[in-house]
Amino acid sequence: MRERARAYSTTLRRATLAAIEHGAKEGAAVYSATAVEDAGGIVMVYCTDVDGNSNAGMVADVLLELDEWRAAGVVVNVVGGSLYTLTPIILSLQVRVGVDTQALVAAVKTAIVARLDRLKIGETAYRSAIQAAALNVNVNILGCTVTTPAADVVPGDQQMIRTTAGDIQVS
Repeated sequence: MRERARAYSTTLRRATLAAIEHGAKEGAAVYSATAVEDAGGIVMVYCTDVDGNSNAGMVADVLLELDEWRAAGVVVNVVGGSLYTLTPIILSLQVRVGVDTQALVAAVKTAIVARLDRLKIGETAYRSAIQAAALNVNVNILGCTVTTPAADVVPGDQQMIRTTAGDIQVS
């Protein structure tokens, strides 16, 4: 909700890509929306719910709502996105001696899930972002090595990357 409130000022002028994304999120079940304009001026809007799924009803609701947000004459197509589950994530931490590692591991898993939950449809999951999420949890974490994924993860155009704490292994 805070993100929507922050984004509101950029959407006061309708018919921008930011405004179209904001308008798509006005649908009750829409959590993530990404608008992309191709060279021909056609706008594609990809939308999903909080779990990274979509259905025909959601797509229809968004398409109807976007009539109020798009410029006249602009073709806007709405496509439901799908979930790309990033599993497993394997990393090792270097911590100070005497630190409660069990609590740190739980906090690191929560931070990584939260970081990946901020990704929009089609956005890349960077290994460096996973590492930064882990390192920023506590000053007692001295280092972090991400083993898996071995490279940055690029989803398909209609996919939204997500993971769960259970899919993260920390040593």
